[in-house]
Amino acid sequence: MTKMKWVMRILGLLNVFFGIVGIWYFIMELSWHFQKWSAAYGARDWAVLSLFSLCTLLLICSLGYSGLRLIAGDKTVLRFTIIVFVLEILYFFADVIVFWIILPVSIAPVTIGFWEHAWDLIAPQIVTAYPLIGIIICTILLHKSNNMANPSPNKVNYVTESQ
Repeated sequence: MTKMKWVMRILGLLNVFFGIVGIWYFIMELSWHFQKWSAAYGARDWAVLSLFSLCTLLLICSLGYSGLRLIAGDKTVLRFTIIVFVLEILYFFADVIVFWIILPVSIAPVTIGFWEHAWDLIAPQIVTAYPLIGIIICTILLHKSNNMANPSPNKVNYVTESQ
């Protein structure tokens, strides 16, 4: 087995691992705080939390799906994986801008803290900079797979001329 396939499988395992850890962390956070939250927030607050949680859950499921395909050795999923990593980073920055900069002016900080738990699904990845590392690794793998599929004509001509 080539080094490239091993790297793809390791990346795939990490994708699945971070997906499982993210879901576990989110469930633990909700279960720890649910007794305190159940009466403190209204339907609008729960709807906002649910919407943002659904967005991050879709990102996590997409990452897990790409992880399973990477474990199987599917090179075609590398671009999709890069897109998921980029979306996770963009989601985090949008979360910071909206919840930490824009909303504190008009909404109570306690409500913002409640809504912030929606990004707990991707928190383990963000803390470890995994999306950035994943983008770099996927880009290198994608470049190598393109080079293997389409060898440079200069290298082919050089080899045939020297023989």
